[in-house]
Amino acid sequence: MNPIALLVWSPRKKIAMPDIESLLSDLQLKVYNIIRTAGWEGATTDEIEAQLERSHQSISARVNELANWKPKPLIEARAARRKTRAGRPAAIYILEGLRHANPDRDLVDTGVP
Repeated sequence: MNPIALLVWSPRKKIAMPDIESLLSDLQLKVYNIIRTAGWEGATTDEIEAQLERSHQSISARVNELANWKPKPLIEARAARRKTRAGRPAAIYILEGLRHANPDRDLVDTGVP
């Protein structure tokens, strides 16, 4: 079984739920994998747009879907920001629940408040 599979425990038996990847659309999965492989450095929507050569509208919509996934978000924004290609501060997305070993470092990234 894939280690990313979700498990639901009941008093009588263990039921394996489908892998999260099987629940995502192709584009959602591409966005999720970019964020997942980026680790703590994360990725901005602008960086994902450039990597996938897709429009801002299509990528920001997929990021929003992953950030608002039910029953539990799959990604979240870090406190730090990074500049886009246009020089504007942008949220850096990481996997939900991922934490840096030094929490104070999250406030320092590329000098963008």
